[in-house]
Amino acid sequence: MIEFKNKRIFFSGIGDQVNIEELKNYILKNDALFVDTIAEANCIIEGDRTLPNIADDIYKAKLNGIEVIELNFLEKQFTQEFRFDSVLMAIKLSKDNERLLSLLKNKYFSDDMFVQLLKFYDWGGLDLYDNDENRDVCRQISLRFSTQNLSNHNIQYSPIGVYYAALETSNTQLLDLMYTMPSLSISFKNAKENQPLNLKEVVALNPNNSKTVQRQIIHNHQKRELYQLACNTNIDDAIKQELKALNDNEILKALLQSENYLLANQSELEMIMSNDVLKKYFLQYQKFDDTLFELLMEKISSDMEWIYLSKNSTLSTQMLQKIEEHNIPNATVNVLRHNRVDSNTVNKYLTLRDKIFNIA
Repeated sequence: MIEFKNKRIFFSGIGDQVNIEELKNYILKNDALFVDTIAEANCIIEGDRTLPNIADDIYKAKLNGIEVIELNFLEKQFTQEFRFDSVLMAIKLSKDNERLLSLLKNKYFSDDMFVQLLKFYDWGGLDLYDNDENRDVCRQISLRFSTQNLSNHNIQYSPIGVYYAALETSNTQLLDLMYTMPSLSISFKNAKENQPLNLKEVVALNPNNSKTVQRQIIHNHQKRELYQLACNTNIDDAIKQELKALNDNEILKALLQSENYLLANQSELEMIMSNDVLKKYFLQYQKFDDTLFELLMEKISSDMEWIYLSKNSTLSTQMLQKIEEHNIPNATVNVLRHNRVDSNTVNKYLTLRDKIFNIA
């Protein structure tokens, strides 16, 4: 713990984590005095970008027994003693965006503290990258919550940085907040099929979002957000049922592809098998128990349906064997690609010395 009581302090350079005025006020509260020259000081605080001639004088002062403190150590101590709740209340009342921005740059705050501060940032009715202050905040979000900066440091300066942060983060509070932040969209040009194209869609897809956000997405009824929510791997049965009840083919396809589709009864099976759009996805992605599989076999009426079914990664060894018995070459190739296919079936096709079956 650095003690400042009755010290005469010479301050040099700058820091990048804590606003200098915040630090100076913190030091002054500890009965210290700032002086203008090294000669007057019995304590020196040295930050980055200290002028070379001053750095030389500081080095000499250190050799003469003057205490020299690196600014980053002071920043850590300041953060540890920071009266977070009272400052948060002061910012809430004063709406001091400038002070808030300086606090958001402090890497020594925990992620949860950062999010608490971020809640009070006023975007000024602008989009995320419409002015320097908003861009600075987005940069801090990207630096904290996206690993992409490790391989490409320029990402922190790009709108894609916040997008990646929303995609990667496991911080539920941050995701809740991101859903309420100003809009951010990425280019359609290089997007993959069904890729989320704005911040809200990414939040909908992230499995760490909250039930509150999920409910809000359903309430807002934006189709692309609903689609991404249907692809979410961590939605409960109630949300799945609500999405299914929308009876939209694109959303139903997303539920099927994500193994989120809840089959109600046999009549619903018949309905799906009569729908050429849904049937393909149902056969490829639905998880079947033995009873449902037996019912399904009675409904399949074409080779193509067997081929779609043979791609399903959840099939058991016995199910795969029943598909193989139908002797449909393309379906057999898919069966042989499964890691659950039994050894007798493997050996049967190896003995044929057929190049396509061997590769499969």
